[in-house]
Amino acid sequence: MSVVTNPIWLWLFKHGWEDPEWGRRPADQIGIQLALHDLAGMIADDKVRTGIQSTLDSAIAKTARAIG
Repeated sequence: MSVVTNPIWLWLFKHGWEDPEWGRRPADQIGIQLALHDLAGMIADDKVRTGIQSTLDSAIAKTARAIG
């Protein structure tokens, strides 16, 4: 489970600030993909779990290359 500890982010969240572009930038995409990869690890069916995680591995690598 991820926990936000950055005091600036905590202040922004507390005051209702949201980033309308969140999730669209490559760094955000990697965060989403990593979270999905972690959640997929809980899938009981080995074939399904492996397929999802393999697809996400490729997506993470592709997005990381786009960042730099």
